[in-house]
Amino acid sequence: MKTIKKNQIYKLIALSFIFVIGSNLNNNLLDETSKLVKLTDGASMEQDKTTIKLQDIEKQKNAPKRELNHLSTYYKGTTISIEQYGNYIYAANDARGLTIFNIENEIHPTISNELDFDGRVLDVKIDYPYAYLVVDGKGLIVLDMSTDLANPQLIASESSLQRPTSIYLNDSYAYITDVNKGLCVYDISDPQYPEFLAMTSNFEFPQSITGEGSTIFAADQNLGVKIFDVSNPSSPALLATYNCYACDVIADNDIVYIADRQDHLIILDCTNPSNPVKIGEYSEPYAGMTGLYLENQILYVTCTYMDMRLFNVSVLSNPTLISSCNVKYNRINDLIVYNQQFAYIAGGGGGLITVNVTDIYNPELLDITTQWGWITDISTYKSNVVVANGEGDITFIDVINPSSPKIISQYLTNEGMYREIFALEVEDDRAYIAKSWDGIDILNITDPLSPNKIGQFVGTHKRIKDIVVENGIGFLVSDEDGKLLIVNMTEPTTPYEISSISVSSAILTDIDKYGDIVVLGSRYYDYNELVFVNVSDLYNPQVLSYFSDNENTLNFKIVGNYLYLACGSSFKVFDISNITSIMKLKEFTDYYPSNFYYKNGLLYVTSFRYGLEVFNVTVDPSNLEKIASSNSLGWEYGGYAQCDTIFVNNSMVYVGSKTFGLSIFELLPDSTPPELVEITHSPADPFEGQNVTILAYLEDASGIASVTLYYRVDGSAWNEAQMEVDSQIQNKFTKNIGSFLANEKIDYYITCADNSENSNTITYDNDGLYYSFTVLEPDTQKPTIQNVFHSPSNPTSQDYVKISAEVTDNVGIASVTLYIRINGGAWDAKSMSSSDGYLYTKTLSPLDAGDYVEYYIKAVDIAANPNEAIADNNGNYYSFEVVESQDENTTSNDNTMILSFHPLITITILSFFSLAVLKRKKN
Repeated sequence: MKTIKKNQIYKLIALSFIFVIGSNLNNNLLDETSKLVKLTDGASMEQDKTTIKLQDIEKQKNAPKRELNHLSTYYKGTTISIEQYGNYIYAANDARGLTIFNIENEIHPTISNELDFDGRVLDVKIDYPYAYLVVDGKGLIVLDMSTDLANPQLIASESSLQRPTSIYLNDSYAYITDVNKGLCVYDISDPQYPEFLAMTSNFEFPQSITGEGSTIFAADQNLGVKIFDVSNPSSPALLATYNCYACDVIADNDIVYIADRQDHLIILDCTNPSNPVKIGEYSEPYAGMTGLYLENQILYVTCTYMDMRLFNVSVLSNPTLISSCNVKYNRINDLIVYNQQFAYIAGGGGGLITVNVTDIYNPELLDITTQWGWITDISTYKSNVVVANGEGDITFIDVINPSSPKIISQYLTNEGMYREIFALEVEDDRAYIAKSWDGIDILNITDPLSPNKIGQFVGTHKRIKDIVVENGIGFLVSDEDGKLLIVNMTEPTTPYEISSISVSSAILTDIDKYGDIVVLGSRYYDYNELVFVNVSDLYNPQVLSYFSDNENTLNFKIVGNYLYLACGSSFKVFDISNITSIMKLKEFTDYYPSNFYYKNGLLYVTSFRYGLEVFNVTVDPSNLEKIASSNSLGWEYGGYAQCDTIFVNNSMVYVGSKTFGLSIFELLPDSTPPELVEITHSPADPFEGQNVTILAYLEDASGIASVTLYYRVDGSAWNEAQMEVDSQIQNKFTKNIGSFLANEKIDYYITCADNSENSNTITYDNDGLYYSFTVLEPDTQKPTIQNVFHSPSNPTSQDYVKISAEVTDNVGIASVTLYIRINGGAWDAKSMSSSDGYLYTKTLSPLDAGDYVEYYIKAVDIAANPNEAIADNNGNYYSFEVVESQDENTTSNDNTMILSFHPLITITILSFFSLAVLKRKKN
């Protein structure tokens, strides 16, 4: 037996391992390896740079491309009191803190700042450079205004008072009314360290406080006006109480004016403060007087029921009403008069009302900068926004100037508190109101200044949560019994039910309609089912299918064959072309969507996290392309914004929020011209006779309408040509401008226009220097062919043989051809291909055992006068011989067992066997 040396066995094992691994390598791995090697080549690095540019273009598709201008937001709450200093009004709001209005434009005040003190700010007084606030639950707060009137800074907080209501400043003392502690006195000689001095007497419902000299007058809505002697501020003494229902009190020398909520204006002579004497009075039923301001013997009085009144009090015993102004908003409170021209009134909606009082006999309402809260639905009618809110009212707002909307009328249901309007639909000249307690109201809104009820539908389903109206037919959803109601309202005075169908055990809250399909859903927790109902036959609606995504549904919108679903923190897109087999296409997690609106190819989405975003869904409704966003409603701007409704009219977007009231946005027309991402020419250094292509990568929100190329030779006249969009890359434009002679200099630039209504146009000319290249002498350099190999290296008659070569050229490759001959026969030409322009391959079908194959490769470049190179192994050609397959040599019979192992297992067995043999020989 022939002896096998130990080192021979090791070599055999190693060679076997290499052979097995090599024969099982995927050809793609070779390709990838070649690509890695290729990164050292300059041309390949340039290609990688282009790839990065194209990736950047893809990223830009998700970037906002149009401006969503946030025009105004009006928060909920009630403005309790106001104070003016300079060009600013400081408004204490019982829900939103301190609002600072800029009144440089006296007619249309704007909000400059809002300061949140985590409590209800109930009064504000100014003793420049300090502002003093009383805040429910926080006590006394002191702000320094010296640096910036629009942004005063907190310098002190004294929290011993938990229920303060009003404040009066005199010399170095602050007098504060508190529900629990009565009249409280602070020493504010050092504003940074207010010192509590004394308290006396209790109140029940203190409203306001004022003073004259050493006498303090405090108004209590239940107990009247309490009069104190504060000649010793450390020991205030109660002198007298004038019994009435005082909402406000002001003093002018010894004369005191009282606004009485029981419809009285009362004038007292307090020459002897211990014995106040009524010397004048004005009474009117249901006046409900709340606020007072005195200037030049004209007393300005606010009344609960939407009006301001002016009284001549030159004769104290006989105050005379001289005029009034309906300010179209109830629950108005404090007021001031500025420059004897404008009265600013603290509005019940948390804002500011402006009245022109230049002519005291004809005061004119100019502006309502208000803050509507708890908005449940929005629509539009002509130039007005129609707002439904949680207090059971419909408000008509003139938005001709959206930065300064004006309330023009209200439809008051007068149904009491906590009567919410769930939904609002406007069609033609009618508004349909879904109420939480009494079915549907139908309003005639032909005159928005005076909307009036013309019909009502109640039936047996009083709680209507949502409504869609088409041509006078109403599709209503009731949360009482999971029913869809179809109601004929073409004759609004006598609406009647056409049909109804019970569709779900869930508490239904939402409805949408597309074509003959109505979709019903619920935003209540633990319910997540959507119901699809066919209503083509109004008298016989049929349930088609149910769909659940197993998450709580907040809202949904149907656009064509696509369903957009807000569920929990996710925003999901579904294909509903087959409603019996709905398929999820995309899901955006951690988005927190709240509502949708679709119009003219744009999907508007409100999100608790991201505010308002606009997506273009015209090309592919499942591929959301963000074109605009404003996060002024999201977490970054004040927290959890519960945006319950959204409505779009032309370019205006109206968002209603239970948190922030009404916000008005404008989706501005695209005013941005196309953006040049990259412009170049190919090849980068062209030779004489070589065709040159100009390439431009452009980006625009509205799409590119045209790209015009201008080019010239050696400073001659400009040539003009339209560039063409690439069939595969939407943002890529190209133009072949032909070939040129050596040493010619080519200058070029482009102009482009977008598809927007503005047709935004721009020229890119390298800042007037133009883009350029100089043509090189004719190319004489041959292609380079290297690393020619075949795989497998020792093919059998069952193997496909892959022949590969790395081919490069300074100007580019036109063709690579493989020439083969078998057993000395005729040469056969076969074209080689490349997936990367670098590694060229050709795969041969299995050949017969014993075939002797020779081959060589020829490469031709793209020069005007083509250069060619041949790789033929120095004339010896590359070659291989096909061996017989092992399978063909193998015979078997019924008594033979054929075992097949993975090559690695085979190697392992051989290794152990060899070592065992060596060990046995040793022993």
